[in-house]
Amino acid sequence: WCVRCVRESTPIRRSGVCIDHVHARRNATHHNTHTHAHNAHTMADDEAPYASDSGSDYSDDDAHIGGDEEVVMGDMNGEASLNVDVGSSLTSADWADIDNSDLVAKVRGSAGFRIMREIQPWDGALASPPDLLKKHVFEYFYCQRKDSDFYKALAKECFPSEYEHAGVDKDTKKRLSNLWAGAVIDELKARRDDAKHTLRWLNAIKEAQAADLLFLKREALAHGEGSVQAIAGKLVWDNVSNRIKDQTFAAMHLCTNKSGAQSGGVARMYKHQHELIEQLDKHYGAIARAKEASKPLPKPLHVILSTPTGSGKTFTAILVHLRLLKVKYPDAILLYSVPTKQVLKRVGQECEAHAVPYWTAARDHSGDGSLHQVRRPYSIRDKARNKKALRAARAIGEKVTAGSGTIQQQLEYAADVGHKLKDHGAGKPDIIIADLHTTASMLKAAALENESSFFHASKILLYFDEPNMGIHLDPNVLGVVSSIQANMPATAVLASATLGAWEGLEPWWRGPSDANQITISMEPYELPMAKLAVFNEGTSEFTPLSPLNLFENYAEYQRVMEDYRLPTLLLRHLTGRQGNDLMEIQPPGGEWSKVQGDVKALRLAIEPLLTELDQKEFERLQSRWKTGEDAPTKVDGIRGALSKEGVTMVGCLDPRKIAFELAGFGNQEAWIADVHKLNNKLKEAERMVKENAKAEKRKKKDDEDDAKDGDDGAVGIVTLRPMLKISLAEALEADINTLVMLSKGIAYACGSGTEPMVKRLYNQALLTVPDSLRGRSPPLNVLVVDYSSIYGTDCPAVDTLLLQEDLGR
Repeated sequence: WCVRCVRESTPIRRSGVCIDHVHARRNATHHNTHTHAHNAHTMADDEAPYASDSGSDYSDDDAHIGGDEEVVMGDMNGEASLNVDVGSSLTSADWADIDNSDLVAKVRGSAGFRIMREIQPWDGALASPPDLLKKHVFEYFYCQRKDSDFYKALAKECFPSEYEHAGVDKDTKKRLSNLWAGAVIDELKARRDDAKHTLRWLNAIKEAQAADLLFLKREALAHGEGSVQAIAGKLVWDNVSNRIKDQTFAAMHLCTNKSGAQSGGVARMYKHQHELIEQLDKHYGAIARAKEASKPLPKPLHVILSTPTGSGKTFTAILVHLRLLKVKYPDAILLYSVPTKQVLKRVGQECEAHAVPYWTAARDHSGDGSLHQVRRPYSIRDKARNKKALRAARAIGEKVTAGSGTIQQQLEYAADVGHKLKDHGAGKPDIIIADLHTTASMLKAAALENESSFFHASKILLYFDEPNMGIHLDPNVLGVVSSIQANMPATAVLASATLGAWEGLEPWWRGPSDANQITISMEPYELPMAKLAVFNEGTSEFTPLSPLNLFENYAEYQRVMEDYRLPTLLLRHLTGRQGNDLMEIQPPGGEWSKVQGDVKALRLAIEPLLTELDQKEFERLQSRWKTGEDAPTKVDGIRGALSKEGVTMVGCLDPRKIAFELAGFGNQEAWIADVHKLNNKLKEAERMVKENAKAEKRKKKDDEDDAKDGDDGAVGIVTLRPMLKISLAEALEADINTLVMLSKGIAYACGSGTEPMVKRLYNQALLTVPDSLRGRSPPLNVLVVDYSSIYGTDCPAVDTLLLQEDLGR
């Protein structure tokens, strides 16, 4: 069956498209524009696989083959259905997504990559919070006392004995009289890391903006009543305007209101990350000591890492490898079991960026499903170190394609070839990224291996990402997860936002033997604020929705507030105004004691206020939170609900269809005009390429290099919109309607059927960092996704999430 015309057709190409549509695709650019528009909703994958840009001399034939395994909810009546990707076989186009140099460069340029290199231990593990260099702080305040009553008060009240001594001791007075603020700051800067904290604190005193006041409050709380930090913070608060105070009360509800990199400080681990690494270190250390003493091994360690969505489960896995396994236990292999292909590719990109020797393993869907493929990525194949071995690749047994086989055969083959070709890791990966079914097969095989084998169960750390995804939708998935649990290695981490603690799970989750089972959790008090709203397509009204207005009546509110988890999840949906209403903070201004220097502490303070409202107060706030900034507003259709500054992610069942609707496909006259414009742009680009080729032929050999300078970067490149460029070859291969959609700043991703070029650009958009845009709109500012693509997706530039009603149903 042809996936485009949904009819039987012969012959069928590898991508599932009949020959008629292949020829139609090749000629699409030059066909009648009305035909292009008419066929926009029937496009499928591009025929040619997207070539890897890794520069390898090897072919990409050893990439995984086969398609995604999906759980399909719905019937065959033509309506869109829910597709949940729970398998992860990779095509060559998927491999291009993983090791694409642009994507990897974006990962390396992200804040997460920098934080991974700089991250410090959890601040709760510190013996004491960092203190100020008080001698320099006093000097900074004292030398400005004559210019400012504010600094005079700071010096006098924060350092009463030093201030009094300076007034009576001639030598001290003389020394201080020769100082000025700039000299004190220069002296602190010369002390480098030792003075960083003090410099930041003094800058907060000087600037006194909302973020500075929140930082001063955190410092005051950390050092306690009567400290220099507490006294100075109160003085600064009393000195600022009500406008700054109101901004502070609004900013304290944001997720950036906490210590660490988010607020300009030192990046530190979360408590759950620190605890996980500490538990694993103790466990591996106990195993090593038992082996040395020839004593029985300790019980297996099985950890549930219960953390909310967005808390960085992938980051935590890479952190465990870089900060623990790589440094202290290099024989251990982290087996990362991924829930979806999107997550697999994201983990692969992180491994590429951090230069981690990794393999991927996936089931071969082309057969009966019992065979697997293990792939060594190009990045770990070090050809420069062993060119002779590369030339002799055939002699040592490396095939053009690794083919498929049992998981034991594939692992042993990859290890053998990797060792002989001197891969990074010398034939042993630090991380194996595997789909669900391959994880199950690998754990079964590992349990039967000799202890000397590099993938014996004792050497595997299973990191099972979202183990309960899809188990309620398909009994086959449940069976595979049960198999994984039945063969859990001695060390395993089950990372999930929804799994819960061991005590509440069914017995089959507990594994094959008695184990030390612990739960490390992170309550969702620090999640980013997420404002709720309903968009009514019929009336084009955009209505903000408060947590209280989710309830039909007071009885329903009481019922939900009795739940142990739901009230905590609702806290992130309170706006600053609503949270301040509950805390009885009314502008203008407010008391310093009401300022919370940490969003977690703030939400913990608000939680009982939210859950214990009487009926009168409930109804009053329900009514109040429908007015002012929370009142409904008219917008210009669904496009009016999209973000004006960041990226909007639209969740639906049929991403392709919705993407074209948002791009304006319904307005055929305007659409056809856009097709004409784009066709003319492509023709002009083709003409320039041909002219450039002819010109180069005419050039003499001695000035060829000069001729190539200048135009080379522009020739063969098509600009669809500012900051969004593709190659002419890609453009000519793509459907013209897809190019028009992209030119509107819209891309989509779904479990299957996404064109490689669209997929590549979508992945680039996920890595867009808001700060790098400098106020400009992102090149792709609308990403339309289905459930499989949104699951596990991380995009720092997304500030609006629009969920279509059909996805909820």
